[in-house]
Amino acid sequence: MKSSKLDHSVSNCWPRPIAPNALGSQAMDDILKTTKKVRKELQLIMWQYVGIVRSTIRLQTAEEKISELENNWERCLFQKGWEQTMVGLEACEMRNLFCCAKLVVSSALARHESRGLHYTIDYPHVEESKRPPTVHGVPDSCTSRPFVRKFMKTFVNGSIIMILAIEI
Repeated sequence: MKSSKLDHSVSNCWPRPIAPNALGSQAMDDILKTTKKVRKELQLIMWQYVGIVRSTIRLQTAEEKISELENNWERCLFQKGWEQTMVGLEACEMRNLFCCAKLVVSSALARHESRGLHYTIDYPHVEESKRPPTVHGVPDSCTSRPFVRKFMKTFVNGSIIMILAIEI
């Protein structure tokens, strides 16, 4: 097995992450409550609009609702004193959930056939030979802006999603 060397100079490209300790317990409690509520709302959007039976209109509605929810959540964080370089478990998880939700929706919108368990009413019939794998990049609107890798690709094959991060 080859050993790998880390290039520590790459880490100077981004500001150092900081813990949100300076916000105080009341602000953190508010942020945690809001994040918990937003997480449930995102789950509901995905359940209602990106479920097993899909349509282009419902997927586009989900895309809009997810973006609006994410923007409102971020606005709330920053109003409570959150800074862009702050990291907290719940905030990181929420950002990852938003990113994954956007990838699932964009992948579903790119598909013009039913795939696996997921059925699209807009394209009910398609030949097996016309089912190439889907390759998508990270949406520009992913919220982990200072920490997003230079390139990230998602390979979707059937209903299995694998995310590969490539740091350059």
